[in-house]
Amino acid sequence: ENGCGKTSLLKTITGDLEPISGSAVLGHGVRPVVYTPKQEALHGRDSVIDMILARSNLTIGQARGLLGRFLFSGDDVMKRLRDLSGGERSRVALAILSLVEGNLLLLDEPTNHLDLRSQEILEHALLEYEGTIILVSHDRALLEAVATQVWQIEGGKLSVFRYGFAEYRRRRAFPASTKTATPSERNKAEASSSKPKEDRYQQKKRQEALATIERRIEQAEAKLSEIEKLLVIASEEGDAKKIAELGREHSAIRQEVEEQMQAWEETAGNGPRG
Repeated sequence: ENGCGKTSLLKTITGDLEPISGSAVLGHGVRPVVYTPKQEALHGRDSVIDMILARSNLTIGQARGLLGRFLFSGDDVMKRLRDLSGGERSRVALAILSLVEGNLLLLDEPTNHLDLRSQEILEHALLEYEGTIILVSHDRALLEAVATQVWQIEGGKLSVFRYGFAEYRRRRAFPASTKTATPSERNKAEASSSKPKEDRYQQKKRQEALATIERRIEQAEAKLSEIEKLLVIASEEGDAKKIAELGREHSAIRQEVEEQMQAWEETAGNGPRG
């Protein structure tokens, strides 16, 4: 949710923003490193490789090798910073970030301005990172790939869920299948056991319908994930026709997921009242 304080939290952790109350203290030995797409003023006359050499002890060969990991090869490393596209600047910033020693990596919307191939590079870099990562992002695919916990900021409060983003989304979509029953809910369940068989039959049919819808949603989301991978390949190959076809298919399946979500809510809402 925009405006709930995610970026402010990162700034408080780094000491760039004073906490509204209390104090924020890093643990012993914690060395934070911050990355945002706008953090580097990469608009000068220096070349890409000059920027890397100035910020490291690498040889020219080593610098070329590093930049190759971020899709700068051949004469690309000689491009002037001021001539780079937004995606290229973000990749240079990522290359610079890889040179910085730290064990707490803070990222604020890191996939902004990155093309699909660059997003894939970022994902692999984060998966290989050995420290702790705090990531603010609206990129569902990135969150599902790298997050092992979800921190939810809602109503000015921070809640920590010790499972990945896919499980977090599932529980948000289907809370009835994951929550622990309250005493009043258990009493209602016990009372319902004395209801006529017709009610129990209807309940069973509704549960079966919900399970069917959940399977459809899971299958559709699996298709979305596969299409996103194919989009990366098509982008690498520069196949505009394929990108357009996959984009249309992605939109259609996304619409299907939304419709199935609505169907689940309507079916779940048709249960017994009172």
